[in-house]
Amino acid sequence: MDYSIESIIFAIVIFAMNWAVIHFFIKKFGDKNSFQKELKWFFGFLAIFLGFLYLIGVKTLYDYAIAMSAFTFIWIVRSYLIKRIGGITTFEDAN
Repeated sequence: MDYSIESIIFAIVIFAMNWAVIHFFIKKFGDKNSFQKELKWFFGFLAIFLGFLYLIGVKTLYDYAIAMSAFTFIWIVRSYLIKRIGGITTFEDAN
């Protein structure tokens, strides 16, 4: 694995940006009761996804950062579609 200081900082910044985006999105479109539950589901699936990437042999932190951003984008689209098009009124009902 690539452990240069630049790649570690890059991965941390990408993680923080993804966390901020998902935090904003859930607060904007969710309700207070489902906020923590949605974050738990998101980070649980993200950990499983990143573990899967590790098992298949992803080696660089840059690849993990890109995959994390793609996962966040897909999660936002999934949550939006479930909430707006699926007729579900709270994120809690979707999970």
